[in-house]
Amino acid sequence: MPAKEINSSGDAYKQTLAFETLLKACQLKKQGDYNQAFIEGVSSLELAISEHCKESLDLPKGLKEEMERFWHLPTYSQLVAISSSMENLPYDDVSMAIEAIEISNKIIDEGLDLTFDFELKKKLDALFSITSKLLSDKPINLDNLVHS
Repeated sequence: MPAKEINSSGDAYKQTLAFETLLKACQLKKQGDYNQAFIEGVSSLELAISEHCKESLDLPKGLKEEMERFWHLPTYSQLVAISSSMENLPYDDVSMAIEAIEISNKIIDEGLDLTFDFELKKKLDALFSITSKLLSDKPINLDNLVHS
């Protein structure tokens, strides 16, 4: 059983790789390393999608094998598929998270160097929000969990 992370309100969350990567992304944002925060944020989303699907889908072996096609979809397509069945993922946040994925891809593929602004912050925050909602049914106050 994974270790638990306790926030200031006493709520416990599973310390999974997705959760740890999300915390790292939040820390990078706090330190002003926005390029790396986007990259780590998308990595945490990819891991959260995987963890969410593996925990949520109790499928027989034959159907699990059919899920292999899902894993070959781009991350934004996986996110759209999952968000259509989850009421707690607002459309605006999903749209901004998809834009964050595109930004991360440009950082990696084209060497984009971000000049941070309010719109980028909103996209990064939406990415973190979507990821945290995939990881827990309870709201996660990331600011309380990220250490200075």
